[in-house]
Amino acid sequence: MEERRFDAWTRALGAATSRRQVLKGVLGGVLAAVVGRSVEPAVVDAAPGSGCSVRACERKVSQFFTTCVEGCAVSGALRRTRDPRIKAYCRSNCYLASKALSEQCQHNGGCFGNDGTCCTDQCVDLDTDPNNCGGCGHACPEGHACVDGQCQCEDDQAYCGNQCVYTQTDNNNCGACGHTCTGCETCLGGECQPLNCGSGQVCCQHLCIPACQGGPPDPNTCLCDVCDGQANGLSCGPEQVCCNQHCMSEACPDGKKFDLNSCACQCTPITCPDGQTQDPITCQCVSICLSAPVGTSCGSNMECCGQQCVSTQCSFGREFSIDTCQCECTPIECPSGESQDPLTCQCTSKCAGVKCGTCQTCDPNSGTCVNADNNSDCGGGNVCCDGVCQADCTCTGVSCSNGDCCADDSNYACCDDGCCPQVTLPDHSKGAYCLAPGTQTPPSSFATGVTWGGCCQPDQLMKLSNIDDDTGLCNCVAGTQYDSFCDGNMPATYLGLTACSCGSWLT
Repeated sequence: MEERRFDAWTRALGAATSRRQVLKGVLGGVLAAVVGRSVEPAVVDAAPGSGCSVRACERKVSQFFTTCVEGCAVSGALRRTRDPRIKAYCRSNCYLASKALSEQCQHNGGCFGNDGTCCTDQCVDLDTDPNNCGGCGHACPEGHACVDGQCQCEDDQAYCGNQCVYTQTDNNNCGACGHTCTGCETCLGGECQPLNCGSGQVCCQHLCIPACQGGPPDPNTCLCDVCDGQANGLSCGPEQVCCNQHCMSEACPDGKKFDLNSCACQCTPITCPDGQTQDPITCQCVSICLSAPVGTSCGSNMECCGQQCVSTQCSFGREFSIDTCQCECTPIECPSGESQDPLTCQCTSKCAGVKCGTCQTCDPNSGTCVNADNNSDCGGGNVCCDGVCQADCTCTGVSCSNGDCCADDSNYACCDDGCCPQVTLPDHSKGAYCLAPGTQTPPSSFATGVTWGGCCQPDQLMKLSNIDDDTGLCNCVAGTQYDSFCDGNMPATYLGLTACSCGSWLT
């Protein structure tokens, strides 16, 4: 039995990790389990309120060690054991406990035991002392206990800022410590609620005062406006007037005057022409259609359309169109080959007024020009062939507009004046060069000063270049890329510079 208690004791002390745990293990029952009796508490614990003295504390430690060793000697359990280790360990642990208590004397400022702390030269228990609860000088409210270093309040109270408060009604700790109700609020049920001052009263700066007739009082002074309860129009200062219980400036810009109904500067009324209204910002007459929806009446037989006031009165056979903002023909059904004329609104031939070229005619169904029938006469003994006036319609090559037929279309092509021989130039370009005077004008970005379209015979083809700005000479050096012109029809400019000739292409 003694061996089992000894083993339990050594295991408990072996598991201790600090001086405080060793001390508690020895003094709290481990030592008593072997010795057979508890160590006298009056010897171990410091008396609350006793003075702080390291020397006096050390004397108590010495007294404890003596009492502990004597307990090991007189213990019936130790006398009965045959294991000498138990008595040795008992005295050894008396020494360990004494050493821990001695260190506590130094640590606690001369207070004996684990729970003693020196506060204002008194040894106190910070876990239970209501005057030093959790720390020196931290006193609990009168009548409130200290438990585990915390001041205890009534069940419906909380400890906030060194005092017990009712958080359900405390404005500075509403619902929780530090939650303050601000402005005109009061704490009800743990929540900040607006302060109800009752009929005829308002809250201002936490005070209930008589309500102002014209609105809330000044939040800084809690005073009503000087015009409170006064009639509109009463002067309340230089260029100031009472309006709607408030003192307001009646100074207005040109074209406006102060209006007591709206308490603001309004335009001085003016008479505007029909279809116009006075703009409330500029006070000028503007079209009422600038902001009015389409179709709004803006005068007699007038409506808003496209932000303009336009007449909707139309002549017979016409009606106003909200899409075009003008009078349009009333749609009518016309016979085949006719359409409604947009000017007269009457049915007329679709080809009326349509002019077509030679070998073309107007299609009565569409009103557009189409090719005339082949072999129809086009004058000069010629006939129309696929829209071209020529000698006959038997041409198997290319039909020219002047009536020529270029049967050999691989070596000839059409110019204004008929078939023109194609030629291959040294730069490998091939074609019929219609560069003699004719009906076409070249683009101004390319050349100016000539017309072309007529056939240029091969021996008349010339190299076209321009004058070099730096040298003043014609650009005819080797490698220059030339264009062409017909001899006697050289343009004035070429690619924006003065044109010049570099000789014949073929000679």
